[in-house]
Amino acid sequence: MSDAATRGKVTVNAPYHLLRDGLDGVEGQNSGRNDCYTAESCGRWFTCYCNRKVEAEERRTNLRPREEQDAAYRTALEADQVRTVREEEDEERLEREAAEAERKRKEEEEEDTSERAEREAARGRMRQDKALALGDEPGKGPDVTQVLIRFPNGERKRRRFESNTKVQTLYAYVDSLGVLQTEEYSLITNFPRTVSGRDKESMSLKDAGLHPQASFFIEIKFHILLFLSP
Repeated sequence: MSDAATRGKVTVNAPYHLLRDGLDGVEGQNSGRNDCYTAESCGRWFTCYCNRKVEAEERRTNLRPREEQDAAYRTALEADQVRTVREEEDEERLEREAAEAERKRKEEEEEDTSERAEREAARGRMRQDKALALGDEPGKGPDVTQVLIRFPNGERKRRRFESNTKVQTLYAYVDSLGVLQTEEYSLITNFPRTVSGRDKESMSLKDAGLHPQASFFIEIKFHILLFLSP
């Protein structure tokens, strides 16, 4: 080829597919691996090639923040899902614990109610048995003792007993009335002050100096527990 023919042309050694992709409608394309193009064509190709590289780099650059945002969003979403599951599990656990506590409370209330009912029934039977054991109240007479008992709540009860009746019977009479909720008490006279305690239960009213009449008030015993530090 003459100098005139080659003037204005440059030889570009480049892979054919790059040239083909970078140039649309460039003259001289063929199936050969290396081609010769004009300087103008090469400039167009180079500009196009650079522009495509810049665009590709920009796409990659713009894609990274989006991918990072997507990854952060997925991480936050997973954390929210885990937190939601834990909150639901905690709520279910608290509900189960509350239901179990309520069930136990009701059972304890039922047990307490049943126990109270049993104790009250036992006290009722005890009062009835002691009332029956008293027998009929005797009429007035020289061998009959008139007894007055004043309770802490202000109530007063009167009854006649045979003078040979044991002091223990007075305690049985008080128990049979059901006024007191305890059996820890003593019968006490004021003038003179005399304690007719459980130690005198086997004595008769006459032998205990309570005939022909006696007036008692009730003194309830309180147990005081002392806790001494070691």
